[in-house]
Amino acid sequence: MSSAHELFQEGFALKKQGLLSEAVEKFNKSLEIDPDEANTHKILGITLYQLGLKDEAIQALYSALELDPGDRQVADYVNAIPKGEGIPFTKVRVENTNACKYTCDMCPREKMSRKTGIMSPEDYQGFLDRFEEYIEETGLPQPFATTFFMHGYGEPLLDPGLAEKSAMVRKRFPASSPLIFTTLGVRRSESYLKNLLDAGGLRNIVVSFYGFQQTTYDAIQNGGDFKTARANLIRLAEFNKSLGNPCIIQVQVLLPNTWDTIARDPAEKAAFDELMSILEPLGVTVVELSLHNFGDGRSYFPADTDKTVCSVVHGLRRMHLNVSWDLKILPCCFDYNGEVVLGDLRKQSIAEIYRGEKYEKFLAAHRAGNLDDYPVCKGCDQR
Repeated sequence: MSSAHELFQEGFALKKQGLLSEAVEKFNKSLEIDPDEANTHKILGITLYQLGLKDEAIQALYSALELDPGDRQVADYVNAIPKGEGIPFTKVRVENTNACKYTCDMCPREKMSRKTGIMSPEDYQGFLDRFEEYIEETGLPQPFATTFFMHGYGEPLLDPGLAEKSAMVRKRFPASSPLIFTTLGVRRSESYLKNLLDAGGLRNIVVSFYGFQQTTYDAIQNGGDFKTARANLIRLAEFNKSLGNPCIIQVQVLLPNTWDTIARDPAEKAAFDELMSILEPLGVTVVELSLHNFGDGRSYFPADTDKTVCSVVHGLRRMHLNVSWDLKILPCCFDYNGEVVLGDLRKQSIAEIYRGEKYEKFLAAHRAGNLDDYPVCKGCDQR
């Protein structure tokens, strides 16, 4: 007689082959022997949802949560299963531009062949109209609160209308928080930087800063402007402090590279300590970024084929809305070249796109584990 573990492994193998009903049968038999195995309930729930059995899936996932309340992945899956018609997007990523003068080592910019541009304020307003329409049409709770990422695969400070767009978000969705990831390595006037916080109302700025001397900065952030980035960072922090720190400003360092360099290079440590001695009293903190493959853009790590299905299908990243600068809906922010286009907001509503054939085909391919038509997904290590 097979053990609970053996039955689970048999079910998992069937699931990877796309034999979902057969897998469910094995998982249920495993739970008959060991009903307290949280992971089996979790994988059963995910498989049931893949089969379209939403109520049964939720029941299995809640059983997993009861047994292991600390499993964030289960909570993400539960939250991602739509309770109504609409997806409760927790992150809205609108690419105001895909232009950038930097060619950082970890960023596959050399592989990007799509057209470069900046979203006009009129197009940004058009997107907000579409998004508001989606919230009303699908009955999502209002006032709708989410995080608006005011950037995409580019440097947001290259957009002269960045503050204007951020102000649009604050006006239309006052419960939401506009945010940017930036190098700050763009020469901008003091009034431009002030407007980001004042008129624009940005609520979070994350600054990519992967070296604290000219040489260490240039070694990773190729083509960048260390002196401008450093000066802009200090000026922004000072102005934010004068306003009472309405915006969270964070310096993002790269794991493990930044700490390794600081540990072996006394000059780098001194430069880091000197800059942070200025920034910390102004309320600036440090956050960490781990390397990843950027879809198929890099090959730092093996593709994560052990996960049952990518979270962009059933999980946390399913609740991220990704819009390119030319108003195309993409399934994931790792699609740097805009290869997987689910729809065009100039021609379709958000609801139409997420009910459309292209999205259903994308979901079905991931559920079946057949990613041949999606190379950017096939090489990903972040499922």
